[in-house]
Amino acid sequence: MNFKRKKISKRLNKPVPETCAEGKTKLRISFSIPIIAAIFIIIALFVGIGKAVSDIGVTILLKAAGEELQQDAYGHTNFMVLGTGGGDHDGADLTDTIIVASLDPENNLVSMLSIPRDLYVEDAKIGDSRINETYWRAKMYYESSE
Repeated sequence: MNFKRKKISKRLNKPVPETCAEGKTKLRISFSIPIIAAIFIIIALFVGIGKAVSDIGVTILLKAAGEELQQDAYGHTNFMVLGTGGGDHDGADLTDTIIVASLDPENNLVSMLSIPRDLYVEDAKIGDSRINETYWRAKMYYESSE
């Protein structure tokens, strides 16, 4: 076998010129300052938004209704949140979201109960159906009776 031979140099690698090392340091500093500033801004935004949301009390939300809302015997304000699909499709008047909510302004608590849209209800006027059809059936019933 015929191997090539090469003498190992006793000399160390050439030292890096100071100007090159300074350039890399300046590049790192100029690149890291905007990143640190962006992180600081993001943290400040999250803290500010969290503080703003925590300062919004239940009484402010109740005043947004424009008038004094009725309360039950326990001082709670109860209401129902309904969401429909809307638009021009076939199920536009079907209620997709049904939530019963109770606000307790004294303790700053909200209790919510989601009602399944497939719950079967019986009604003598508009007919028996799933609860999400109730709004549509009542709308048809009262529009036809006018």
